Amino acid sequence: MLEVHESQTAKFLKNRILDILKKYHLSVEQLFSITTDNGANMLAAAKKLQQEYALQVHADHETVNEGEADQTREEHFTESLTTELKDHLNIIRCAIHTLQLALNDVVGNNDDTMRVVTNIAKSTKKVKYNQFFDYNKGKRPPLWSPTRWNGKYKLVKSFVNQEQFFVALGEQYPELALDDETWSFIKEYEAAFRPFNKATKLMQTQHQPFSEFYMQWLDAIRELKKLQNNRFVAPLSKELMTRLEKLKGNDLFRASLVLDPRFNFLGSQVLTTEEKEQTQVDHTQVDQT
Repeated sequence: MLEVHESQTAKFLKNRILDILKKYHLSVEQLFSITTDNGANMLAAAKKLQQEYALQVHADHETVNEGEADQTREEHFTESLTTELKDHLNIIRCAIHTLQLALNDVVGNNDDTMRVVTNIAKSTKKVKYNQFFDYNKGKRPPLWSPTRWNGKYKLVKSFVNQEQFFVALGEQYPELALDDETWSFIKEYEAAFRPFNKATKLMQTQHQPFSEFYMQWLDAIRELKKLQNNRFVAPLSKELMTRLEKLKGNDLFRASLVLDPRFNFLGSQVLTTEEKEQTQVDHTQVDQT
């Protein structure tokens, strides 16, 4: 881990990554995959590393073929960008971050009901409510950061776990009362998002291959669909499956499924025959380069 204080531009991040590689006597050609979140600077830094690799490939090619015409060299350089990079320095989005983006797309940080619940949670921090909390042994709900999806879940879960306490609090202090519709939202949100909070915690505490993440994602969706009359089941299921299909479009992600017998067996429909064959072809080409 590298602590930095400068502006984290794509160029700055790329140079720091190259510094770390140099420290461990590694070169950019030895990198196979870069996992990043959806931050524009991180994605741009990863692409700059791809360009760095292409430049080194081009430089090596020039050294071997110094007598070639400039136009031919340029053609080789273009070829390096269009074909060589297909099999080197794959860029893949962080699986947990992708999951959390999907969850936030269903209930965003600016959702009206979530803002109501959050504002009440903030209000409970006021000194005027200390005596009520102390006397009734209540716990103030935790506040959340916009960059951490599960913070919203913890906030909602706090209300669910202390429902009777917060009902009594609202009766004593009407400005903190939650109406029936808000309580319905809170309970359905906690139930629907619970499997994904569990999956997120598990993936953050252990090293997980992509195939295991895929299994946990599917298990969470299966648990979600068991819920009856929950407003979040349909939109969550749709968004999660859409994101999952996009992940399956990545060569490395597909390769992890091909290598896992839980997903690649006779009659399995997780991957089509064409997807399996293309994945095997792509990675055979990588082994030969």
